[in-house]
Amino acid sequence: MARMQIDNEIGAISFAKAKEFLEANTISVVEDSETRNIPEEIEDSVISAITNYKTSQKLNKVIEGKHKWLLCSGSPGAGKTTFAANFTPDDDELLLCGKYFIKIPNDKEALEVRTSVRSILSWLEVSISKVLGNNIELLDTIEDRIKRVKTLFFTLSVSGISRRYLFIVDGLDEVRNIEAFLGVFPINIPENIQIIISCTNRDILPSNVQNEIGDENEIKVEPLELSACEAYIQSNLKKGEIAA
Repeated sequence: MARMQIDNEIGAISFAKAKEFLEANTISVVEDSETRNIPEEIEDSVISAITNYKTSQKLNKVIEGKHKWLLCSGSPGAGKTTFAANFTPDDDELLLCGKYFIKIPNDKEALEVRTSVRSILSWLEVSISKVLGNNIELLDTIEDRIKRVKTLFFTLSVSGISRRYLFIVDGLDEVRNIEAFLGVFPINIPENIQIIISCTNRDILPSNVQNEIGDENEIKVEPLELSACEAYIQSNLKKGEIAA
């Protein structure tokens, strides 16, 4: 992905079509961490992490439903951020448009920046621009940009680039003004767009978002089973990656 600003427009060049062509001609394409929306600060830990297959299966099953909003909840340290970074939907007709991480270890940006309306809004605009392959006009005010999100979602939904679209936002517990932060997203989004949010529990969410979350579309991220952790440790001990 290449981001750019031309006059009063922001945009991103999508390499999706080039990737399809190259792979069709047996040329392997490797996406970097920025393209996959995985911050470089956590990339190494994500690559070496054990996949939480149990939670992935649950989430993929819920995604098959018609819920527009989905919640991944779990206690601190349960692995929600690692899970979100590792997660890829099973459905080939569901395009993962982007992942937004709020709390990142050794982050180069201040938490106040990542939890700001301006930051999440810019990420959303660039993510949609990347998928559409079109530049988006740079409006003067935050208010006008937020109002336009509904139009951007509609444009994405009817673009025909994919049948369905997915966005993931992780770490909402760190957001002080969560109502304004999530207010960037219209509650009534198109039928073929889904948003996965992640936090400790649904009680911290604004009432309008809570109304969209029920037991059937809340996935609890549970820590890995002890046997999986033991197998991981033994495997890395043999490789010499963990000091005995």
